[in-house]
Amino acid sequence: MMRVLISSSVRQKKAILEQFLLSIYDLNLNGLKVDYAFVDDNDSESASNLLRNFCPLQSKVWLFEAKPDREPYVCDDKIHHWNNRLISRVANNKDLLLQHALKEQYDYILLLDSDLLLHPETILHLLSSRRDIISEIFWTRWNYTYELPNVWVRDEYTLYRSKRGEILAESEERKRITEFLKELQEPGIYKVGGLGACTLISRQALSEGVSFQDIYNISFQGEDRYFCIRAVSLGFELFADTYYPCYHIYRDKDLEGVPAFLRSIPYRSAIAFSKIAGHMLNDILNSSWDTAHNLKNGDLPADRYFTESGRLSFLGWLERKQEIFGEDEKKIKLIQAEKAVFAKDGCTATLPVKLHWHDSEQSLENSREETVELFLVQNIGWKIDGWQAKY
Repeated sequence: MMRVLISSSVRQKKAILEQFLLSIYDLNLNGLKVDYAFVDDNDSESASNLLRNFCPLQSKVWLFEAKPDREPYVCDDKIHHWNNRLISRVANNKDLLLQHALKEQYDYILLLDSDLLLHPETILHLLSSRRDIISEIFWTRWNYTYELPNVWVRDEYTLYRSKRGEILAESEERKRITEFLKELQEPGIYKVGGLGACTLISRQALSEGVSFQDIYNISFQGEDRYFCIRAVSLGFELFADTYYPCYHIYRDKDLEGVPAFLRSIPYRSAIAFSKIAGHMLNDILNSSWDTAHNLKNGDLPADRYFTESGRLSFLGWLERKQEIFGEDEKKIKLIQAEKAVFAKDGCTATLPVKLHWHDSEQSLENSREETVELFLVQNIGWKIDGWQAKY
């Protein structure tokens, strides 16, 4: 089974980070062994807590603390403000993740910026390309101009092709930029000269020494540029994939576009939701009663998976379990939800649930199985609209 490390250097606002984590949680990982690694470089404790509480079932999560000597990182309504010290810091964080992937012998590392939403098929599709270094495309209005990609042809950010030494008139340069951008809007895999932010890197490339460290005799700024120049110098080609574009939450205002992005994903069908629902319920039910009851306070992103009525019926089920097993969460050793089985109409599902607890007074292990029925509604992807025990 192929082993992949999904990773990110994270210094992010809580609202954006929450969407990012949900997005990677929703990835289709069929046939893969996937673990996660993050460098926690957050300014806020609430964002750090999101990383600490990210615990997908059957996966390891490596959490590295960034060095404390950080300086302010300003993101305003127009642009993100970078300087050499910030770039060097991010480069070190990313290299730490690359080195960890190599040390733990992962076949690939998927290195992500923490303000992206990914299509569920992204990782399987990138792996199917069999490229050593390939990025999924996304489009951003960097300065509120027209949208531009996270990949480029050469140099710092040249967006047109030309022969070495060729001098172009301004009109010809604009024409070639338009041609390159139009090409990237068609589904395909394209050889490029620069890329970043959503990049799959093979163990072969890691073994050869790809790195984000500064190259002292180049004036370009940015750790992704150092990575790309070094990778090509080592003999690797760079590719951009345009089949499953990411969504970039570059500004707070871009959060408003998240529902539209989710609606645009045909993958979020009722059948596909069975996988997502099964993993999500496993994570909630394997947590303590307190964690599950955070649904009451909105501390977990319940609205991604539940309607309001579904959330309340789920909480009601949990409260009835407490009446049986007691309030002491330490009694609950394991609560396991298996994959939901959907009816043909796609609007209902049955879910076998196994409850296993420890009676400390009698030193006995007890277990119980029951079946619950989920009622689903399509509302920006499928959501749980009802939850009840089925005997």
